[in-house]
Amino acid sequence: MSAPASSGNFVHLHNHTEYSMLDGAARIEDMISTAHDLGMPAIATTDHGFIFGAYEFWKTAQKYDVKPIIGLEAYLTPGTHRTDKTRVKYGDGGRDDVSGGGAYTHMTMLARNNNGMHNLFRMASLASMEGYYFKPRMDKELLETYGQGMIVTTGCPSGEIQTRLRLGQYREAVQHASDLRDIFGHENVYCELMDHGIQIERQVRQDLLKLARELDLPLLATNDLHYTKQEDAKAHSALLCVQSGSTMQDPNRFQFGGDGYYLKTAEEMRHLWRELPEACDNTLVVAERCDISFTEGEGRYMPKFPCPEGHDETSWFLAEVETGLHRRFPEGVPDYARKQAAYESNVIIDKGYCFTPETPVLMADGAWKPIQDVRAGEDVTSVDMSSYRGRVARVEEVLTREVSEELYVVRPHGQPWPIRATAEHPFLVARRGWVEARDVRPGDEVMLPQPPRDPYQPFDLRSLMQERGWQTEERPGQRVARLGSGRLRALVRTRETCRGPWNGRQN
Repeated sequence: MSAPASSGNFVHLHNHTEYSMLDGAARIEDMISTAHDLGMPAIATTDHGFIFGAYEFWKTAQKYDVKPIIGLEAYLTPGTHRTDKTRVKYGDGGRDDVSGGGAYTHMTMLARNNNGMHNLFRMASLASMEGYYFKPRMDKELLETYGQGMIVTTGCPSGEIQTRLRLGQYREAVQHASDLRDIFGHENVYCELMDHGIQIERQVRQDLLKLARELDLPLLATNDLHYTKQEDAKAHSALLCVQSGSTMQDPNRFQFGGDGYYLKTAEEMRHLWRELPEACDNTLVVAERCDISFTEGEGRYMPKFPCPEGHDETSWFLAEVETGLHRRFPEGVPDYARKQAAYESNVIIDKGYCFTPETPVLMADGAWKPIQDVRAGEDVTSVDMSSYRGRVARVEEVLTREVSEELYVVRPHGQPWPIRATAEHPFLVARRGWVEARDVRPGDEVMLPQPPRDPYQPFDLRSLMQERGWQTEERPGQRVARLGSGRLRALVRTRETCRGPWNGRQN
């Protein structure tokens, strides 16, 4: 990427949004729209310890045509294993020593590609699950295992390198930087420079530059952004008061030293680093090197959990909800709580299952109706996913959403219309159980409703789907099973995919 003399001649690569809890006061949309207005080609998110704002950041950046860079200001153990809660001192334990009272150091990490982003997700998750001690901490083992596809920096004053330099431990700082090069690759480690007018940054500046020259690390200017506009500094101070439980009137409250933790213009940053212009040039180089994307789709990034025997994800979720209700209300679950839990559970479950508008639904009166015409209060046929019992259910709400993801088309024999569904929609398949649309195969026998001549009676599909002694009708190219007067299952002829956009609905 070239570095033209323009307002976009800089990219901010160290930024804290509202997802840096009680620390970042920069709202994602405000920050990205400001970068866009300033003509900046890209911007990064590097929230503290957690990365759950990544998708919103990426999505918002698409809206403003600004290149998103997904990163993290990670917490690292001070040389210990992530499960070890020993506090470590590099020196005498004073304020210049390891941050968090000896619990962790900091490092800036940026995903260079999708593999790097996925590795960042993995490490952030493992840091929370296995390394949490005051903060979610990574260790060297995680970096060595999942370090592919990333760019890292020497970090802020709380990073190990600057901590070592403050304590006069230059060789130890060099060794740590060398370890980073070995893990991430020489070309993927940068020497990060900040200047907010505070002594803790300036006292190690010369040693930091010396280290960069010795190890041939490119310089990288950042601004540790915590709010978007310069005038937001007071609001950020108030946020820090909430974090520390103090007030703005308290002279001893926790507050940032120096100033300028906002989204500065390219001109401001280049003036600040006018003696080291390559540190600003390299922000454009890093932005050019980073290229990530999300593949959109409802539920695509939801985790898949192993379920206890006899459960699928839905039945297990509902069982956990029931357990939670009884734990919270040991004397008996009141009606209002059960009703609210049922409503919330159904929303969570239903949001994952989607049909296109023209898909017919079998109503309780035996008539077929396109799902787009079904209204709250009407009765439809359904199957309880946990009990496998056929039933008539009252529609409480119909949800509508735009669907641009890949849809799966299931075409059963004897069915006059194809069934278009999102990948996660479950089909009840003979001898397989509940199977997501993406996993239905030609030759599977899927359970399908059929209007009966007699009034509906509940029936148990669990036993029926295991049996082979069906009364069947054999026709060329198809097999249809019948139970009484209603068709129960049909052979899948083909399964294919298509794309919307569709206006999907759930009942």
